Amino acid sequence: MKKLYALPLALIFALPAQAGVWDLFPLGNATYYADSAQQPVSVELYRMDSVLPGAGEDVLYFNKRSRSEMLGPCAATLQDPFSYLYGNLAQDSLIQRNDTILYNSEYSSLPFYFLPMASVGQSWTVTSDYSGNSYNQITITCTSIEQRTFLGIADSVKVFSLMPSGSYPGQASISDFQIVLSKAHGLVEFVPFDQFLYHPNYIDFGVIKMVGVSDGVNSVGFDKPEFADYFHLHAGDVLYWEIHDRPADISYPETYAYRKDSITSSTITPDSVIYYGDVTHFQPDGTIGHFSGLIGRYYRSNFEVLLSAGTNALAFMQNEEGPNEMPFGFFPNAILYAGPYHFSMADNGLDTITELGFSWGGHYWDTTYCEVGQMTDTDNAYKIDTRAGCTWISFGFLQPFEIHTTTLIGSVINGVEDGDITLSVNTLNSINGQAFTLMPNPAKESITFLGLPPGATGQYTIYDGIGRQALHGALTSSALSVEGLQPGVYVVQVRLSDRTERGRFVKE
Repeated sequence: MKKLYALPLALIFALPAQAGVWDLFPLGNATYYADSAQQPVSVELYRMDSVLPGAGEDVLYFNKRSRSEMLGPCAATLQDPFSYLYGNLAQDSLIQRNDTILYNSEYSSLPFYFLPMASVGQSWTVTSDYSGNSYNQITITCTSIEQRTFLGIADSVKVFSLMPSGSYPGQASISDFQIVLSKAHGLVEFVPFDQFLYHPNYIDFGVIKMVGVSDGVNSVGFDKPEFADYFHLHAGDVLYWEIHDRPADISYPETYAYRKDSITSSTITPDSVIYYGDVTHFQPDGTIGHFSGLIGRYYRSNFEVLLSAGTNALAFMQNEEGPNEMPFGFFPNAILYAGPYHFSMADNGLDTITELGFSWGGHYWDTTYCEVGQMTDTDNAYKIDTRAGCTWISFGFLQPFEIHTTTLIGSVINGVEDGDITLSVNTLNSINGQAFTLMPNPAKESITFLGLPPGATGQYTIYDGIGRQALHGALTSSALSVEGLQPGVYVVQVRLSDRTERGRFVKE
């Protein structure tokens, strides 16, 4: 199994510059950034690959080339369905006007702008007219030009300080952070541009730092996993699953079942992986079933577009769905949302894992007529990682509300155990229903977790309707502010010491 990837990588390496001096994101480079304070570490890809020249300004696009490749023959008639499907998912373009770089956001009619050619001592002020901010101006000052080494790369850098026009008690100040720009390799660390325009008092500022960069030939630090990194199991590997069903009819109870997949052989080629295995089912009523000779098929063509797309973006996948008797599958012609990479250690403390999550909100593409359609009131989500492959599947229906999840809770891979591999009677009986209730629901300003066991500790994560992480933190008995969330349906995942539970609430 391929090891992925120490952050930062202690390696002395000189990457050639791909574009001009002091570019924020050198053209053609794939640059990975992470906030190391997050656990697990969330890694995002910034890849500037296209420029649209104009008379007075140029438009610089992230991942435009990969999007065009996804659209294929439809590119001429439907250039980009992504923006109208979900709005501005992530930073997707910048404007270059002479020596000024501008970034526009839906939160402010005034743009963020940056002067990469600024000299030492030069300052400018970014103003936001978003009414929810506690102050509206942040001054950026070039404080020094110096030599630094990052990811083993030595280069000249400009350092910029950040000074707000006000403050709010309890909110981390943007003055705690800085922007560092490399002469040849772009931004080494920076506060995401949208935070200059959208910073209500309940959202802390943060900085993301370069953890990997690739020019297409040479790579330093983190690099995205490939198809073979996700699917590499062999005979003797075992996967343990928990299957949780929440029926739409509340008169029927929620149920938990468990499944053990034992890989008996595998056929691995550059373009596909086929697993053959025996399966044991532990049903909610206590009965146990055994099935032999089941097959799981995973094709590079089903994953290639998704794995090469940018993070926090949409990817169109044109697939031929074949029979798959082990967990996982795809919808033909699906438009999927790919989240950021999550980088962490396995519970066994031995394996380094990179995880990728993605979701389907019901949108599909008619490639004959180049039209986008939608199946309403349905959603699906998946996760894959570099240790075990597929690790989580969720599909549900909002009208009527029901949800079904299949979660990998343990594994034995290359003889190394991880997670829960007992599937004992105690495991089956340890969960007697949802551990919490969210109140109020619908919510306008805050929610409270009710019904948690006394002294329960753990973490909560709130995801929006397309699988993006909206909030994360430690469980608390006090009210949790959701005032900053956009109206819609959200999933709350609560990870306790002995299990993980999920619920939903509506933000009005």
